Amino acid sequence: MRRSFALGGSAVIAVVLAITAWLAVVPNLAISGLRDQIQRHLSRSLEVKGGAHLSFSPLAFTFEQVSLGGPLGMEANLITAERLRIPVGLAQLFGGKPRMTTLSLEGADIALLVDERDQASWSFEGDAPAEPLSLHISSSDMRYYDARNGQSLAIASVNGDIAIATDGQIGFTGSTELNGRLGRFDMTLKSLRRVHEDGSPFTLSFETPEIAASFDGRLSVAKVLNLDGPIDIVISNFRQAARWAGLQIEDGQSYNAVSITGALSSSGRAFAIRQANIGIDQANVYGEIAIDTRNATPKLQARLTTPNFVLDGFLPPSSATADTWGRMPIGFATLRQFDAEITLETPALRFGSLRDQPARLVVTSTAGKLQSSMALRPANGSSIAVDVMIDAAAAIPVFSADLKAEGADAQPVLSAFLGQDWLSGKGSLLANLSG
Repeated sequence: MRRSFALGGSAVIAVVLAITAWLAVVPNLAISGLRDQIQRHLSRSLEVKGGAHLSFSPLAFTFEQVSLGGPLGMEANLITAERLRIPVGLAQLFGGKPRMTTLSLEGADIALLVDERDQASWSFEGDAPAEPLSLHISSSDMRYYDARNGQSLAIASVNGDIAIATDGQIGFTGSTELNGRLGRFDMTLKSLRRVHEDGSPFTLSFETPEIAASFDGRLSVAKVLNLDGPIDIVISNFRQAARWAGLQIEDGQSYNAVSITGALSSSGRAFAIRQANIGIDQANVYGEIAIDTRNATPKLQARLTTPNFVLDGFLPPSSATADTWGRMPIGFATLRQFDAEITLETPALRFGSLRDQPARLVVTSTAGKLQSSMALRPANGSSIAVDVMIDAAAAIPVFSADLKAEGADAQPVLSAFLGQDWLSGKGSLLANLSG
């Protein structure tokens, strides 16, 4: 009996030693097996600089300092990651060939690149995997760069899940931190391959505490990054959203809720929204807007109309009373942060004591210098013109305002622009103010 126990114990020890030896060897076999699969299915090279080990809770192969190469002739890697983890079952464990259906990347840099030869780093031999692929990324960066035109985009600290279906469709749900705000993404791309060809159907929703935006159209990078399709943007607090984006909007009476719907068309870093319906607090304006971010200073262009417009809410509070001029400083810092060309027409402008006046407002701002011209054409044949100049580029901002009225009702004009209502009658008026 003692001999039997001794033999049995020796057999157990031998099995344990054999399993231990196998577990020590199998991670290196897994590296070789993973390289073979990558080369066979994707025609790409895989490098594992930090080696591999086996994790037991859950059971998985962990590969350290991993890089997935780009297509033949492209030096840059498509993916580099601090860690790649692949869950395995017993069959894959002892076979040394992890099944590439569920992957996890930590500290990854995902580089979507287009080189000078029009070659995309994400172009593979096949259009889709043989079976669905689930990829979880954490603390990772995603960037896009087009060497043909220098266009680039980057998102840092991304966490989320990528699902790649057998028909080539890609879905992504995740989040990132942008200027201290958590931004959530939900994206679906019909075909990654077609993005670099004729374009692919594409949906995207994005949300922060201040902004909710959705797009449903087409994405292409055949020449430049291009988006075409309906867009819907809702901003619950415009001032906070602008500050989150890096624009210092001064406190004022307006700039609360803003909504934009229309047809987005972008080319590179220039964006246009046609047939736009823009809600600003209680006002609704219609037309076209464009934003050009190709230069250091962004530029906003807009041609808008509205059936009625209340101007009072868009001016800073002056703290004026019936007996005093306002003495609250007006901040001009925003003018140095973007350029603008805006035209607004309405048949019914309201400003102070002026009611339902046909008006045309033109605002241009370049390098911190603003020129604003407002022309009113009341039904009685009179005319009112107001020109305002603000130079915020100077160390101490300067401004001037010119008021010219011909054949106008004096009382509403003086009350609206000068805060005085003691003079009535018709006449002409010329007033200049600078400071």
